[in-house]
Amino acid sequence: MTPEWVAKALRALGHHVESVRDYGLEREKDDASLVAWARMYGFVFLTFDELRGEQGHRVNYEIRQYGGKVVHVGGGPQQPPERAVGRILYHWPEWFEFLAAQDGRADLHDVKNPCKLSPRSSLRETVVDTGARHFDEYLQRIEEAKSRPLKPRRRKRPDPRQKGLYLPDPPARQRSVGQGAS
Repeated sequence: MTPEWVAKALRALGHHVESVRDYGLEREKDDASLVAWARMYGFVFLTFDELRGEQGHRVNYEIRQYGGKVVHVGGGPQQPPERAVGRILYHWPEWFEFLAAQDGRADLHDVKNPCKLSPRSSLRETVVDTGARHFDEYLQRIEEAKSRPLKPRRRKRPDPRQKGLYLPDPPARQRSVGQGAS
């Protein structure tokens, strides 16, 4: 999910950048296999994907078990190009020195926050169950409600004498000419 303009901008600044598009791997959706590919060629894998959930655990597992170097740029691929390249270059001294010495993952955020450097040994490779069951009771009630049969409801017809209903006035009676009131 790294936009092509990032590779072009870094190349224009004199950095050696290889893109998965250059190798025909742009359709590969699994970041963990791209980390393995980058490791095989000695590259640092740069991504804008949010490495959370299943995808993040697979990437962490790949790095912890087999090695690899990942730079995750926060803010997503929709951010302005100058901001994304600025994050990469601003944090360059920290993450480059870190990943030159060891395998791991560097998460880059705004310039206000330091980048988070995670060595290979500190990456979690499985989902940690915190034991928190905040929504279990609520979800159980929802499932029970879905399984109960619906009660048949009678459709109530509106009562014309009820206030608040709009009923047109009956048409006025017309008098015939020449007839008097009795």
